[in-house]
Amino acid sequence: MGEDMLTDDRQAAREGGFTLIEITIAILILTVAVLGIAASTGAMLGPAATAEVNFEALQSTTDRITQIRLEPRYGKLDSLFAKTETSLAGLPGFTRVTTVARTRQTLTGGKVLDFTTVVVTLNGPGLPAPLYRKLVVAAP
Repeated sequence: MGEDMLTDDRQAAREGGFTLIEITIAILILTVAVLGIAASTGAMLGPAATAEVNFEALQSTTDRITQIRLEPRYGKLDSLFAKTETSLAGLPGFTRVTTVARTRQTLTGGKVLDFTTVVVTLNGPGLPAPLYRKLVVAAP
């Protein structure tokens, strides 16, 4: 009877739970999985931040082009918009340069060709290359 009781105790100990080695291996596997998830999340945040900077930069140049396009005083485009700006909302450290060049040519027959070329260039940290947009506005 004593031997049967000892066998029952050993069998109960084997079936009763996990050993220290099994728990250690489970924790190691869980740690590797969590570190893998953290690394992949970090790798995905970099391109997302770059895309956001690119979007903000593009929006800044598009806003300037839209302002110029909507300006009714064609003859004053250069005095109103030709400048370099260094304090842009939402884009610290960026510089936006707007150049305005007016072209007037008299064609044969006395017709005058009058147009203005506007180039908006934006440069700053996080951009791989300066971003620019060009607009040609004809005289009304």
